[in-house]
Amino acid sequence: MSDTPTFASLLLQWAGGGSSVRVGVYAHLRAHPAEATAVEAFIRDELKTGNAWKRVIAAEAVIEVYRDEEAAASALAGVMRWGDPSAVTDAVPVLQKLAPERAGSLLRELVVHAPDVVRSLAPADHRWAGAIAATTGADLWVALLPHVGADGESAFLMGLAEAAPRVRHDLSTVEPVVRLGLFQSGPGYAAGAALWRLTWRIHRDWLASIDPQSPRLDDPPLLALLVDVLTEQLGRRADLTVLVRTLLVRLAGAAPAEFKRRLERLADLGGRGWSVLLPLLGDESVPPAVRAEVFGAAALRPAVLPLAHHHAHAVVSAYAASHDGAKSELLKAAGRVLATIGAPAGSAFSDVLALITRYPGTARSLVPVLVALAPGFPTPAAALARTLDHLRRSVSFSTAHDAFVAVAEGLAATDLGAGPRLVEDTTFDPRVLDSLLQQPAWQDAPPNVRREHARVLADGLASPRPEVRVRAADRLRHYPDQVPAVWPVLVAALAGGDEKVALPALALVRHLEPVADAVEPELIGLFREPNPTYAARAVVALGRLGRMSAVAGALYAAVTARDAVWGWAVLRGAADRVAHAHGLLRELAHVFTSAPPDVAAQVRALLYPPEPPDEVAISAHVRPDGWPRVNWDGVHQRVSADSEGGALFVALMCAYGSAGFAAQKIWMIKHQRATAGNGLAEAKAVVEETIDRLTPTATPDDRRECVRAYFGPAPLGLPKPLADLIGHPLSWYRWAGLELLDAWCSEPNRVADLIADRLWDRSALVRARARRMHRGA
Repeated sequence: MSDTPTFASLLLQWAGGGSSVRVGVYAHLRAHPAEATAVEAFIRDELKTGNAWKRVIAAEAVIEVYRDEEAAASALAGVMRWGDPSAVTDAVPVLQKLAPERAGSLLRELVVHAPDVVRSLAPADHRWAGAIAATTGADLWVALLPHVGADGESAFLMGLAEAAPRVRHDLSTVEPVVRLGLFQSGPGYAAGAALWRLTWRIHRDWLASIDPQSPRLDDPPLLALLVDVLTEQLGRRADLTVLVRTLLVRLAGAAPAEFKRRLERLADLGGRGWSVLLPLLGDESVPPAVRAEVFGAAALRPAVLPLAHHHAHAVVSAYAASHDGAKSELLKAAGRVLATIGAPAGSAFSDVLALITRYPGTARSLVPVLVALAPGFPTPAAALARTLDHLRRSVSFSTAHDAFVAVAEGLAATDLGAGPRLVEDTTFDPRVLDSLLQQPAWQDAPPNVRREHARVLADGLASPRPEVRVRAADRLRHYPDQVPAVWPVLVAALAGGDEKVALPALALVRHLEPVADAVEPELIGLFREPNPTYAARAVVALGRLGRMSAVAGALYAAVTARDAVWGWAVLRGAADRVAHAHGLLRELAHVFTSAPPDVAAQVRALLYPPEPPDEVAISAHVRPDGWPRVNWDGVHQRVSADSEGGALFVALMCAYGSAGFAAQKIWMIKHQRATAGNGLAEAKAVVEETIDRLTPTATPDDRRECVRAYFGPAPLGLPKPLADLIGHPLSWYRWAGLELLDAWCSEPNRVADLIADRLWDRSALVRARARRMHRGA
């Protein structure tokens, strides 16, 4: 229908369309009073037409649009007197739009002039007729009963039962008629319900006759009415709880919406209602969806929670033994009960964790439960951390990743400080803390909280255990903004004997610029140490701070002195750490621009040594201008023993495509499993998709999706294996790190520091790749 139909169009649609079209016409007229007024005379004229069907739709229109029930009732009365069965049948739905008193008077006309139509009505219409007849008067109900027929008698009685509590006039003459049907196989159940509503007296024989499995109860309205009637009798007959429970469960399968309404009613009845509902919580023969609804009702009623507690705990325990999709909602509902109870239900904490460990897919819905239960469990943070460790070690971490994130959120809500403290426990997979500190709860924590976390990690640098020191130094990279607050610990690490700690500490020095004036004297003192290792670290650190000038003269003098052993050892130590220092090559070379030619040549040879054999060998098998561009067999011979070799292959595919690749698929599958923690089937699928999609014409989206799938999920930053490539001693791996980084990250500014480190790399290949990315940023 057009937004602005003509009057002729409106009337044509009204008179010629079906019921759904007429509904649209009525809605339009109600929304446009002027148009409704314009067509009113025409519609009212149809109330007097000799066409019975037109009278019916005209009566419908004046009710829907003009709210004139009197005119409609008068027109419908004429239709009833004509007795045309088809028109009378069409008029019944319009009768139902009238007020009960008007509809009742028209029912009298219906009985007199079209009694056969009464018999042919649908069950819902018989229910309506029974209710209206009872509301109008006992005589009408009794007069109408013989005409509804055997098939309609049950529904007619149901209408009486529904209306009886609202009727204010005497219905005593109806009672004997109803009693006649009490034990009949058809209307018996409805007759008993109606008799209860008429007399409010329990009929024990009728109750004993109810068979909860009877086919008669396949009728949802009758089943719902029976549940209502029996619920009303619970106060007098407590032994009806089993029957009500059985019928309620049956109703849940037949009419879920009606079941929910009856459930709410029982739940609001207090002890009487919960005597019916509580056993459902632990009855495994009851459909899980029904039990879930009852748990949901219990969660909203504090008085019931202690009674539902052990049932909810039992659901958690049973789920691990035999779970299926149908029980997922039941588990969520039981979890809501436990979460609402909170700390007093803390005994369920370990079972909930065990369930998440076994079925990671449950984590998202169960972690809020863990947070609520945590105060009632002795060591919740430690238990959550152990679960994170188990998930991270999973054979298929990509499928457990969402669970890891959810449990990490639970740990953050329970004890945010527990994350950094994990650095002390070396039994944990080191990737747990790395992944944890990338989560928003830790990344976006307030500055004072992040400062405290950085201090915890800094304390780890002083641990007597080397594993702790290494982990602490590496994880401090997640707190670059707080590194200035712990700078003395970093400088102390540079003066220690553990090179594995010193290297990540050197990488963090760049963040000490806010306290450079305080740090510089300490580094100068370190440079003056007789041990060339300490002095070399000081050179690198000062270069990172932009304070190379503080020791440039002393270093020049030491290298050009007659006894230059110490100076050359310091310079060699700095050059060995050049892969971890931003722009240091250029600065060191600049220090010796005025040195004697032989010294300058030696310095240059030290800073820019020739490519090692492995570099040359790999380069011989990569031909950007040839075809195929990569000799995969040749590259494989050189890198097959390297743990990073598979990553180089993915980078080469990103850069040059996968043409010609075939023989190394199994080797790459093994590498992908070790890198991302996938199962065999998943790793195989990832590698095959990588090979298929990384063609020379692959789009940036293709490369990004393939690289992210290959290296597995990383919550915020880069996967550690990928980030480690950028500092690899071999330039082809550093190039691979940049290539993969470019594919991984759509926002180069996020990784600008890593790119800047490579702008002055020894290798021209790496420098060129870094400059391309730097321009893109």
